[in-house]
Amino acid sequence: MTYSKYSDTTNSKVTYLLGAGASFNAVPIWGNQGRSMIEVGEELVKIIKLKFNKINSPGNNPEMYYLNSLANKIKKFGQKAIDFGSIDIYAKRLFLLNNEKELNDLKKCVSIYFDLWESGFMDCSKVEEKGKKKYESIDKRYFSLLSVLLEPGATSPCIHSNVSFITWNYDLQFEKAYETFLPEKEKSLSDLITKINGEDSGKKILHLNGYRGVFINQEEEFEIVDKSKFSSVEAYLKELIGNRDKLDAEENSFQVSIKYAWEMKSDSLERAKQIMKETNILVIIGYSFPAFNRVIDQALIKEFESGADYKRVIYQDPNANFDIVKSLFRNTGKAVELEKENTNQFYIPHEFLSPSKGEFFVI
Repeated sequence: MTYSKYSDTTNSKVTYLLGAGASFNAVPIWGNQGRSMIEVGEELVKIIKLKFNKINSPGNNPEMYYLNSLANKIKKFGQKAIDFGSIDIYAKRLFLLNNEKELNDLKKCVSIYFDLWESGFMDCSKVEEKGKKKYESIDKRYFSLLSVLLEPGATSPCIHSNVSFITWNYDLQFEKAYETFLPEKEKSLSDLITKINGEDSGKKILHLNGYRGVFINQEEEFEIVDKSKFSSVEAYLKELIGNRDKLDAEENSFQVSIKYAWEMKSDSLERAKQIMKETNILVIIGYSFPAFNRVIDQALIKEFESGADYKRVIYQDPNANFDIVKSLFRNTGKAVELEKENTNQFYIPHEFLSPSKGEFFVI
């Protein structure tokens, strides 16, 4: 008597593919992102005037000029996001025009915007969206998910070895939620990410588009503002001023921290392909498969379909375009399952919760 390998789920590898909707309760997405960038810029102008205005020398205040310039750029790119439909589309325009300077500027402003939005220190991060809801500092769905996926580790909780995350998001909602399960906050962003990945050289979470908060200067990575010094918006702005020589140096780059599908570095893509190839169960959350990511998405799906034996796809999105998803997964051998109703929590596959040896037959 033996068991069929095609239904054995005792060692199933689960991968979560996250889109903007996975941070819906904490981070503005789609059209709301552009509007919130404008709100952040406007709020910054108020704070700068209140905290950095040197009354005795209003005409000679380079610090205030520098910060106001950043605030106005954030507002400008927010308006471009509205005009073009998303910040990604406007970034593609700059790429096609070979406008590297403005594209790098856009990435810097997007990174600073996400720093400030996710900090919870901005008044505008608490405003109601269309009078219906308030944004959370951390999307609470990550808490319930991590409470199941985390296991005791030698020094800190670690993500189950069979679970990986691939995300298109710049935000650090996953990382912020994970940090709440630690005895104390990490001093730096790099320390936090290292702790999440642990000894897994393959990484437990891979940001395809990069993530906010870091930049490269002369091949060395820096945090825009040191995590341990980010205690308020005023403190953040003071650190921005202190870091501006590195931050604005001509040779610096936000290519590593914020990048787009058409700029994908081969190491990130190859790692994502390897994860997908080993995946048995793919859970897609809040991702609309936009056209400008399609080449990468199809490459990842191809690896998923050609890999391990047992395959299952769950698509969780209340605004799902199910026809697009079904058209992308043609060779899986299993129908894509739509989880549209229960979106208050992230889906956890029953194969993970209750693994089984599966069906057996006599030989």
